[in-house]
Amino acid sequence: MREDLHGDVRPRHFAPRPAVVLKQAVFALERFDDFYEESKALLQRHWEEVAKDKDTMRLDPDEEYYRALCNAGKMLFVTVRYSGTLVGYVWWYLYNHPHYKTVKCAQGDIHYLAPEYRRGLNGYILLKRAIMVVKQTGIKYCYIREKVGHEHPAIMKRLGFNRLDVTYSCDMSKGLPR
Repeated sequence: MREDLHGDVRPRHFAPRPAVVLKQAVFALERFDDFYEESKALLQRHWEEVAKDKDTMRLDPDEEYYRALCNAGKMLFVTVRYSGTLVGYVWWYLYNHPHYKTVKCAQGDIHYLAPEYRRGLNGYILLKRAIMVVKQTGIKYCYIREKVGHEHPAIMKRLGFNRLDVTYSCDMSKGLPR
């Protein structure tokens, strides 16, 4: 008993989670066909965690659509792997803004980091690296969306983003609005 007073006071069964630092991870800009098959399990986890209206909005990515956009240079996929395993991604649409046609924009389609890697600055590092990739393509304006209940405003502010729009959705399969 006396040893416990001078040693570690945590219960013996306590084991802190190891810190996984994404600074040691491999970030890459990849083509859709080079990572998509591997990403399916992570996409499923992502959908289960954040999707709303799951009975209507079932996970069923349009692979041909993404492939075509990628081949046309209108889509970027930034991935992060730790020890060779895909643990996160940021998908970007690239376009000239329809209201300001000379402004090249990137719109975040989806971004996700596996929950077991969400510690410290890991989420910030993933988004920062993805933004750096986008900037290198000549993009002048960047948008990132967040799901309600899964916001990370401190990270967005640190990255230089400001809250701009609020988007509403309506599941029309459940009847017409009143």
